Amino acid sequence: LVVALELRRAAAARQAAGQCEAGAEKRQHLLQFYVSQIDVKKGDTVQAGQKLGVSGNTGTRTTGEHLHFGVINISSEGKQQWVNPAAYLAEINQKERYINFLNHKITDYLVKASEMEMPIADSQMVGALFHVVNDIERIGDHAENLADSAKMIRNGEAQLSDKAKQQLQDMTEMVMEILDYSLDMFTHNNQEHMQEILDLEDAIDEKEKKLQRAHVKRLTKNRCTPEGGMIFSDTVSGLERVADHATNIAFAIHQPDDYSDDDD
Repeated sequence: LVVALELRRAAAARQAAGQCEAGAEKRQHLLQFYVSQIDVKKGDTVQAGQKLGVSGNTGTRTTGEHLHFGVINISSEGKQQWVNPAAYLAEINQKERYINFLNHKITDYLVKASEMEMPIADSQMVGALFHVVNDIERIGDHAENLADSAKMIRNGEAQLSDKAKQQLQDMTEMVMEILDYSLDMFTHNNQEHMQEILDLEDAIDEKEKKLQRAHVKRLTKNRCTPEGGMIFSDTVSGLERVADHATNIAFAIHQPDDYSDDDD
């Protein structure tokens, strides 16, 4: 999803608003940040998951860092309707159930296909698809787990420190990047970013270890609650596993040894 951003200042608070087209209906995403840093400028286009800024406290009547987030649907006639963002969390659960349904249906089809006589290359492709379907289904499971954690934070059942939020955001951006490269490599046979996928996987593995160590230090110094600590640790582990599944998808057909910088 590509969003066109517009930045503005109001009440001495740095804010950002985005807008995107959704068929005949125009959906306008309003993101109001009381931020210390804005990483985009007017006229930029951004991808889903891209960092827009760093949270802060730039308002004149605010007492701490916080974020306002709202969504407005604007029809072709100009009618505006506010949307409860919690609906997007529910949508994740619905998509995860649909992924499970597709997983069973595609697996059943591949089982039938594997029983047919076919060339060795086709048989290998069917075997690879078995693994890809499973990897995609597992990514869906991790997405649902992330949504559940987001609900806990939204309902006030757990809290994360600003530093922990930023660390998770940085790791999420890395995972989104490897997912994009991996799906492109698998679906379009595009090996242009094969090395980036390998490098990102190693970097994400190291990131997971580093963040878990930092998490233990925060726990020992009582800088986070047990509930928040559990969410942080589970999220870091889940993101690392998503990266593993993404790498599996990328190399389901092409193994890393197939890659060479030589043209020969």
